[in-house]
Amino acid sequence: MLARSDFSHLAQVCETIGNDVSDTAGFVSIRNLLTRFNARLLIRPLLVEGMLASVADTTRTPGLNSDASCWAVLIDSETYQLGDDALEAESPQSPLPSRLRNTIAKETERLSPLLLWSKKALAKLLNEKKEPFSVDELRYVAQRTGISRYVLINRLRMLDVSDRFRDLPRLKNIAIGLAKWNDFGSALLTWPLFANFDRNVVPTFCLKLIHQNGLLAQEFCSDESFAMCGGLRNSAELLTDAGTIQTPNLTKMKIRISAENCEKKAGTEFIYVVHKQPS
Repeated sequence: MLARSDFSHLAQVCETIGNDVSDTAGFVSIRNLLTRFNARLLIRPLLVEGMLASVADTTRTPGLNSDASCWAVLIDSETYQLGDDALEAESPQSPLPSRLRNTIAKETERLSPLLLWSKKALAKLLNEKKEPFSVDELRYVAQRTGISRYVLINRLRMLDVSDRFRDLPRLKNIAIGLAKWNDFGSALLTWPLFANFDRNVVPTFCLKLIHQNGLLAQEFCSDESFAMCGGLRNSAELLTDAGTIQTPNLTKMKIRISAENCEKKAGTEFIYVVHKQPS
């Protein structure tokens, strides 16, 4: 396992690479990412979804550096049925599937959010508005940048505690996480979860996720009209306990929780957002 200092260094390198290969809007194409690492994409029948391999570098002049090799990302042709022009055609308007993009960056899985969602793109998004993120906007961002819900939330989680982005209005007094429908209703997932509240006082139900594997919506919300509790409304306001890890029931907090509109089918995952409301 990498030491914390080594991981921090790698994170900085990946963040720099993500910025370097992004376009003017901050979008990172897989074509540019592969070029940056002098890697090739090979689509072949595989027993796994994807893998990394070393192959002969056919771009070298014959007779010179005959032992030279380059990296190749092998992708299963049955899982991802891509045309020959798929890489060249990728754009912010038509990104490759988020699952494929993450598979290609997966060899640095903990760092892939830094490669796939550049700091340039994140800065633009955080500075163009003052309102906190909504569920609909986050889903749109994920689709537009070609990243999964997991990558999106983890990119925010990887912001350093001293990063000025955390002080911008869009990321203040907010929690963003994933939930999943099951046979009993919907439940908050333990991971990933981004939370950034004044004085580190967060809703207690978010703190519970640190110590337990998931939390049913009915355990913290009694509003049966709320979608996560089986109703039709995609948001609900409630007064909930809040505190810190050391003192989880320190005070009361008025919040608004919103859920991504999705099919209420067991196994379906969706984004939820918690906003602190004025007392």
